[in-house]
Amino acid sequence: MTRRLYTMALMVLGLSMLLSSTGCHEPTSRDPRVLRVGVIVSLKGPARYWGVVTMRSAQVVADYYNERGGFEVAGERVKIELVVLDDEFDATEANRVAHQLVSEGIHYTIGPLGDATVDAARRVLEGANVFYLHYGFDPALQGSGGLAVLGMPRPEQTLSIMFRHLRQEHHVSRAVVMAYGTEAGIRQKRVAEQLALDAGMELVRIARYDVSKETFDVSLDPQGIQRRVAGVVAAAPDLVVLAGCPPEAFVVIVDRLRSAGYRGFVGTQTTQDPRALAKLGEASDGIYYVGGEPADALRSEYFRTLKERYLDLAGEWDAEANKKFYALELIVSCIRAAGLEALDETSLIYPVLSELNIEDPFYQEPRALRLIGGQEEGLPRQLEIPIYITKMSGGRAVLVEESPRVLP
Repeated sequence: MTRRLYTMALMVLGLSMLLSSTGCHEPTSRDPRVLRVGVIVSLKGPARYWGVVTMRSAQVVADYYNERGGFEVAGERVKIELVVLDDEFDATEANRVAHQLVSEGIHYTIGPLGDATVDAARRVLEGANVFYLHYGFDPALQGSGGLAVLGMPRPEQTLSIMFRHLRQEHHVSRAVVMAYGTEAGIRQKRVAEQLALDAGMELVRIARYDVSKETFDVSLDPQGIQRRVAGVVAAAPDLVVLAGCPPEAFVVIVDRLRSAGYRGFVGTQTTQDPRALAKLGEASDGIYYVGGEPADALRSEYFRTLKERYLDLAGEWDAEANKKFYALELIVSCIRAAGLEALDETSLIYPVLSELNIEDPFYQEPRALRLIGGQEEGLPRQLEIPIYITKMSGGRAVLVEESPRVLP
């Protein structure tokens, strides 16, 4: 079985992965310690693209360390075992797999992805004092004193950059904000609307009172989708923002909008799959999303090695891995700082989270990698990674904005 087929098998079965290797280090008299990391991802449904990239990114980083005998903590080597479980982008399933990870004695977790699944899993993870790096936007997901870290920039940070670019470069002035048909999508719609107003845009309303009429859900009957599309086209905005929309659904909605005659800009605060968008041909022109590909010349040798490994594993590069490589790297950095006891005692991570300030391992030039926010600031604790904004043009993804630091 090829390595790629092996990964696909994991996606279908949701099996645990033991990512180890004989490596090339000198034998020692003591077996390496093992860090077990849960990976809660969506390998089915509309968020499958996000889930697959998250899983592959963690596997690539774990393989890198394991082939060298593990990462070093206080003079000892620690190997990494990943336990990958599929939550199917479903809150009930996310809660179940979180219970499974806790029952197996796992103290560190990557994921879940999406507000509803993060919320369902966090009740379990925080109750067991599990450190988890998640991908949910709702500020309430921080919890009360839990070991949660948001692994991506918030919409308040990314959309402000995107809207400024559209205003300055394309004189965009009128926007419709549509939500993906979930509570999280509606919540993100409200955030996007305020940011659009702050950027000096006029908000165009499709419905005056019923917010459900300003939502898109690909599970709607064809007539329901058509009514939503017709309303947007008739309003003739310069920009349509699709708030909280996962990649598979985003492509479908954009295709419907273009087919109905909308030719304006489309934006979203979530990352998207540029290969899937490119299949839309000219219809993909004018799409803006969060994420992208900085110049390779800026990258460290370590990052380029991980990228080559990712290509070997997946057969193609996903720019989303630029973000997802940070997840396991953060866990490793925290344990290095806290000491070997933190493998089993996550309470030792608390002081590390407030003081962590290391060099970003993925850039050549010095860039501090730190945590911002937290309970005392009334914001989610967040890993400060660079912000990229990309547009589709001529069937290609083109980076248009890059910010090494998030906004205050």
